[in-house]
Amino acid sequence: MGAQLEWYNMEITTSESVTLADHYGYSSSNGDYQWETSQAESKDLLWTFTTKRTSLRIPVFVTIQAWKAVQLLIGINRDMTSWNIDDVTLALFRYRISVENGSLTRNDNFGERYTVPNENDSDVRTTLLAGLVVAPTDKLNLRLLLVPNFRQGLDGQELEQFQIWLGVTVTL
Repeated sequence: MGAQLEWYNMEITTSESVTLADHYGYSSSNGDYQWETSQAESKDLLWTFTTKRTSLRIPVFVTIQAWKAVQLLIGINRDMTSWNIDDVTLALFRYRISVENGSLTRNDNFGERYTVPNENDSDVRTTLLAGLVVAPTDKLNLRLLLVPNFRQGLDGQELEQFQIWLGVTVTL
């Protein structure tokens, strides 16, 4: 039996300079409606991505010597993990010039903050272990291990993976 508790924090920061020039125009086929807009801006984007993860694993294993030549292995491992992800971008503008149908607007030295809502997620997995070891002689050892892996789904625990391991050891 054991337990493992893990905390993990990570922060990634990056910055990049952006210069943008954009122009859009629309006019109707009969000339009744016309729209034109353009934008130019220069800015620095400062991006911060933070993640925090907490994980708790609890394994329990039992080996039973059933007979001299037969051993049983039973185990369970519960893995519970949760994440919190935060994503923020700060745009520091040197200037932004907008023109809509001939009307000019200019803004200098300002900032905008873009925040993605915090993302909280969790994952719960349960791995079972059932094994049989048969050693009919000192020179031959046969092993069978069954490992179903379950994951917490919308309707409770769902089988995610099933492994079968076979092993043969021959000593000469």
